[in-house]
Amino acid sequence: MADDAGDQRPQIWIGLVDCKDASAEKLEPVLRSRGIDFSVRLFPLPAIPRGTNGKVQRAQLKSLMLAAAGPARRA
Repeated sequence: MADDAGDQRPQIWIGLVDCKDASAEKLEPVLRSRGIDFSVRLFPLPAIPRGTNGKVQRAQLKSLMLAAAGPARRA
């Protein structure tokens, strides 16, 4: 799956809440130093959706990230 820059590496999508200092450029070298050669996409979110038991609602989180990624990512 390629990102907008034509990168053919797999991607790690990360949802961020109130985190202005995070950047893909900072995270990718850390991952590579641990043997993970993925590109990073960051998605600022108002909140991580959670159920009443506190578990992350993965389907809702995925929907939020896909919506933020734009129409090219919807499949």
